[in-house]
Amino acid sequence: MISLRAFSSNSVIRFSDEDKQAIVGIQMGELDPLTLPDDQLLRIVKYRCEIFAIEDGFYDFPNLTHEDLALLAGTAQIGWTLEDIRLDDASRDDNRIMFFIGEDPLIWAQYCSIKAQPNHATYIVGWDDTFPASAFPEGHQPPADGVWICRNSYGETWGMDGYFYLSYYDRTLSMPQTFEFAPYVEDQPYSWHYDVLQYDYMPAEMISSTLFDEPVYAANVFTVAGGEALRHVSAMTGDLNAQVTVSVWLLKEGASSPTDGRLLSTVTETFPYAGYHRMTLPESLLLPEGSRIGITVLQRVPAGGTVKYALVNTSSQGENAPLIRAQKERPDTNGPDYIR
Repeated sequence: MISLRAFSSNSVIRFSDEDKQAIVGIQMGELDPLTLPDDQLLRIVKYRCEIFAIEDGFYDFPNLTHEDLALLAGTAQIGWTLEDIRLDDASRDDNRIMFFIGEDPLIWAQYCSIKAQPNHATYIVGWDDTFPASAFPEGHQPPADGVWICRNSYGETWGMDGYFYLSYYDRTLSMPQTFEFAPYVEDQPYSWHYDVLQYDYMPAEMISSTLFDEPVYAANVFTVAGGEALRHVSAMTGDLNAQVTVSVWLLKEGASSPTDGRLLSTVTETFPYAGYHRMTLPESLLLPEGSRIGITVLQRVPAGGTVKYALVNTSSQGENAPLIRAQKERPDTNGPDYIR
């Protein structure tokens, strides 16, 4: 059943059973939205904008053509501009995305020669500087040799046992992220074994940041399960050349904020690229069993000849959101509670 909500403060989208069936038909690929009348297409597009929280005015409804409405009713990229949606469709219609080069062995390689919005994420697991540009079909060849070796998420029955090549010059390649893990190895000395105090394990589906004129802190609170030594802290950055300061606080009983206690240690590092970074504390901190610690993060980034303060926004599946508050100085342990 489709749940209908107000699209704006002054209008309500009213759907008939025919409208509901049309939406299902479009989603299943059984109905061409071009065959629908303008008034029905407009209701469907407004409903999709409401569902996907597209702000009022993003699309100029009074001036949309029939073809524009049909495009918005059927696209999976609702929320993109019409220009970007058309570019994405053109890249697919023109077969400029994926090429199958040869049959024995079968080679899957991608090169998109026009600007188009990406709609999928994969792992880059290697590279080959010698893969020839001439291997791509004539007329759709990248300007030079070289490909990334990528692993997709569709299993071994897809592509080359789950892998494919991506040209260095593919114009949809964007938003790269890199992570480095230290796996648990049973036969390593105890010093190599780590417990990770973290609510989200690598919580980065996408990274962006919001900049502030005043200092703004991200923070969280953790409970120490056993007597442990804290050696490293981690932080996510969303900007180039971000200077990150992480502080560790031993919280007093009944603490109401991540800084309500004694400051144990602080570490500051600058990272040239956005990503997830591990920082080593000046010395290991021995933490008593059952104690609670607060971790605060302050990020300074260069912006137009001045310094701004960054709060990183990452999509997250965890239950605990960051705790933040903007202040001119470092957090005041006697100040108001942080905003959860």
